[in-house]
Amino acid sequence: MTVSLLVGTTKGLFLVTSEDRAEWSVDGPHCNLWPINHAIGNPGTGVIWAAGGGDWEGAGVWRSEDRGASWTLSNLAHGQSEAFFAENEEVAKLFDWKPSPPAPFTGE
Repeated sequence: MTVSLLVGTTKGLFLVTSEDRAEWSVDGPHCNLWPINHAIGNPGTGVIWAAGGGDWEGAGVWRSEDRGASWTLSNLAHGQSEAFFAENEEVAKLFDWKPSPPAPFTGE
């Protein structure tokens, strides 16, 4: 039986798996290097939820429907990065930054 651990860190979410609990493989980081405080997964469906953020990123919940192969972010509150990139267009272009839609807890 495969054992999977969801490990939230200050550098993203890591998926740690093992078939025999003797040798482990590490996949990640996931969630765009956001600090992740909480994670939960459904082994039956492969859906994983990870929540976190910080001053720079804001707060958000990440969701993967394919055991961590791809992720979608739902912003709860914007961080300092939104204002920084909006004011620095050249830097925003370097990072291919696009403005986020209004987040529910920002008063926008």
